[in-house]
Amino acid sequence: WGKYLYLVLHDFEIGSQAGELVTLNELDTFVGPNFLVTYHSNRIAVLDKIWDQCTWDPRYLKRGGIDLFYHLADALVEVHLPVVDHFEEAVNEMEGQILHTPKEDTLEKIFSLKRGLLRIRRIMTPQREVFYKLSNNEFGIMDKDDRLAFRSVYDHYVLLNDLTESLRELLASALEIY
Repeated sequence: WGKYLYLVLHDFEIGSQAGELVTLNELDTFVGPNFLVTYHSNRIAVLDKIWDQCTWDPRYLKRGGIDLFYHLADALVEVHLPVVDHFEEAVNEMEGQILHTPKEDTLEKIFSLKRGLLRIRRIMTPQREVFYKLSNNEFGIMDKDDRLAFRSVYDHYVLLNDLTESLRELLASALEIY
């Protein structure tokens, strides 16, 4: 939309309800040179963090909407790594259980972990592509510094995508062993 972007991001966290490994939260953003508007149905802790930073240091607001959006996106991708680490611990535990003391619910746990990783991957892959486009200025509103900043976010999503894919492969191997 000219000098404005409408982007949908997703936050994911370790599931808060029984049987739910991953909780997803949609974050709609409308970004322009001098503003950032967000809409979300559920509380997203990263937004509170960014808001606090803006109140502590007003320079965040003076840099413009695109820079503020970068800080939001960067903070969002950083909180995703502990979620993927949580899955990695669960997969490692599952592998040990399969090899040493398999239980009746092991198969159910394997499939549950696979579903959780699939949900994460379905969210991360499109987000990775959005940040690739931002880092290459495909929307035509970024300066060179902005493109470099968004390249950093893109690189984080590539790393997270690779980690989740490795975990899915480990689960497939665990399923074969079981």
